[in-house]
Amino acid sequence: MIPAIADYLRRKVPDSFIGWTREALEDYVLFHAEQGTLKVAYLDGNVVAVLVGWRQKGSKPQHWDWQPSDPYGDYWYWHQFAADKPVYAMAAAAKYFQDRPEAAILPAIGYRNGKLTIYPKGVLLIYRMASKRYDSQSSSPS
Repeated sequence: MIPAIADYLRRKVPDSFIGWTREALEDYVLFHAEQGTLKVAYLDGNVVAVLVGWRQKGSKPQHWDWQPSDPYGDYWYWHQFAADKPVYAMAAAAKYFQDRPEAAILPAIGYRNGKLTIYPKGVLLIYRMASKRYDSQSSSPS
């Protein structure tokens, strides 16, 4: 599934991987899969959402150099989040928060529409509200 996830990221967030070779993008996906910092939602065997993030110190994006998530970090950095539909985004986020609950508790940062955004602590509340709305439509995350 690594190639399918790489294809999805290349298609959904092309500006994030300008200058990256195919091999480097697949290495990025594999690295985050192994670290537990990547979650993917599938529907009928197709990738429909990808979420990549890690724990870091401080609220400024730090240069990422293939290092693992910092277990002592005080912020969560959402590096990539792409989905075909909101319900698929929620499926990927639900799996992420289930496996890495600290991601929902820590304040978070991420780029949205090219602008750095700082999200307050307790983003999980957003998930809870959205899951009520989309609960009957949810797909099974992987």
